[in-house]
This record gives sequence, structure tokens and C-alpha cells, in this order.
Amino acid sequence: MADILDRSGDHVTMVHLFDLIDHSNRMLSEEECRERFVNRTALQRAMDVRNQLNRFLKRRFGGVSRYHNEWLGSKRREIVGSHGFDSEERSEAIRKCVCAGFFMNVAKLNNDGRYYTLRGKFAVSVSPSSVLHRYGDGSDYILFGETYDGKGGGVDVRPCSSMNGLWLRQLAPHYWM
Repeated sequence: MADILDRSGDHVTMVHLFDLIDHSNRMLSEEECRERFVNRTALQRAMDVRNQLNRFLKRRFGGVSRYHNEWLGSKRREIVGSHGFDSEERSEAIRKCVCAGFFMNVAKLNNDGRYYTLRGKFAVSVSPSSVLHRYGDGSDYILFGETYDGKGGGVDVRPCSSMNGLWLRQLAPHYWM
């Protein structure tokens, strides 16, 4: 787990997982998935979707585009990998990209120690399956992909990552001004 874990949250950790697969040029074994607490079936589905996207790009842009394979394969590391970025800059860049798409799915830490969504002020909890739940650094703001009914009767969020509240005005000024 330590080879892919990023304390900023689930989104960057998932990117590290894809990097690991890209560098090894093979799917992780059952044992490797178990060691990293990864559902192998879900990972295989994600890889299938990724391959489907790659085929679509080839059909849509033809074989002449030199970029379609580079973004979804082993060459991606050379283009957007740690090349040119330190790990903290890369983590921030990934989280900013996620924030640009999920700017409505943000929660802020309140004085009572719970997170509340910015729109609607609903109490949410970080999912026990999230990296943030066990290993994450405390953050005033989190962004998340989905909500679901938690085991304790509350609303849990996953996947989630820490973020800077200033990013909202920078990345989605049309919504947060």
C-alpha cells in the first residue's frame, strides 16, 4: 500500500495505482491487489473502460494522432508523470483537476469536527474505505465523488481528497462568486 498511498486522498492514490500498472505493463495479481486493499474486479473494469476510451480515440482521431496512445499508456508517465513536478506539485495538480469537475461536491470541516457540504449544509462523513479516513491529514475542505448511506445511518462520501478552499473561486468562479 505504501507504494501507491498519497495522504491527500483517494484521487491521487488512484493515479498512483494506474502508474504502477503502466510501469509494470501488466495487471496486478490477486495477491498484489490484496496487499494494496484494491478490488481486482473493479480495477479490471477500470482498465477495460480505459482501453475502450483508447479505442474510441483511435477511431475518432485515426491512427495519425501521435497523442492518443501516449495519454493512456506507458508513455503517459513521460508526459504527465513526476517529470517536471515534485510529488506535492503533482498531487495538487491532480486534485485541482478533480476540483474543477466536482466543484459542487465540496464539504467544509465545522467546529464540531464534522464535515458539512457547502451547498445544502448536509453533514457527511469520510468513508471508512477512504485513504483520508485512515491515513489522511486533516483538512478544512474535502472534495468527493459520490455520497451513499453509511452504516451508522449517516451519509458517507467517497472517493474523497483534501483540497484548498481558495481553489473554488479560482476553478469555478461562475459558481462560487
